[in-house]
Amino acid sequence: MAAPQLPMEDKMSLKSASLRSGIAIVAAGSALALSACGAGQISQTANQVPAVDGGAANAEDNNITLRDVTVQPKTDDHGGAVAFALSNIDPTNTERQLQRISVDGQEVKVDGNKDLKPQCQIVGNNEKAIEAMGANDVHTNSSASESAKADPNGESRINCVSYVHTSFDGTPTPGTAVNVTFTLDNGEVSMKAPVAASVPEAGQTYRDKEGVLKDEFSN
Repeated sequence: MAAPQLPMEDKMSLKSASLRSGIAIVAAGSALALSACGAGQISQTANQVPAVDGGAANAEDNNITLRDVTVQPKTDDHGGAVAFALSNIDPTNTERQLQRISVDGQEVKVDGNKDLKPQCQIVGNNEKAIEAMGANDVHTNSSASESAKADPNGESRINCVSYVHTSFDGTPTPGTAVNVTFTLDNGEVSMKAPVAASVPEAGQTYRDKEGVLKDEFSN
């Protein structure tokens, strides 16, 4: 006995339902794949510190602040360096002195006036960067800009800024974080700071036919 035939509209309805079910399965599979991909991305980057933002820390009494702390690896233009802004916002107007900087225990050379007067700031960077700021004499103070703020809430303003050159021979890996310790006459301030990626000037490098990055002046 032949099976009863469904009306044409019922066949179309079943076909549409089957198609919708197939689309739903494909969509669910795509969402699952994207979710897995995203989870993998998180696991790859969770232990990295973005190089855009520098490290920050305060002394225990919050009278000394460190901002924009970034470790710079050695390049053709300059040796390794530590960039930072160190501020003294002690309300008792006590002068402090920066005595030492270390990166993962390795000492950083600091050239310049390391006396930190009350409501003043020491800005450190590699020599070329300091010169680009117009601070050719690292041993003298200059007036602070209006935007220079001593604490995160902007309640105190910096009255003067001095500049120092920093340099060291370390070769930290760009994109990672390292331990940086600032030693002052009254204690230490430590933090994790990002290692910046070096960016060559335009036209200074090129890729050969094998895709290898080379210096413009190398043979």
